[in-house]
Amino acid sequence: MEELELIGIFIFVLFLLLGTGVWVGLALLGVAFVGMELFTSRPAGDAMVTTIWTASSSSTSAAILSATAIAVDRIRVGASARVRSGRSRIDV
Repeated sequence: MEELELIGIFIFVLFLLLGTGVWVGLALLGVAFVGMELFTSRPAGDAMVTTIWTASSSSTSAAILSATAIAVDRIRVGASARVRSGRSRIDV
């Protein structure tokens, strides 16, 4: 296949998935799946699951998740303290 045809297929699949309301990350995952199914002999499911698991189980991902959980907890504690003290009302 010509390179322009391949680009057209990938862009069509991407816009199709985005047009149906799929999140951007899942749409890109769908484009990768279509590309692997059409142009490789390796099973796409096994290859993608292995790659996604390896990327998501790194120590960097764990640190980001931990920092996010701490930040959300601090926001929640601060909001509940404002509610108890009566400072959460908006006076006009």
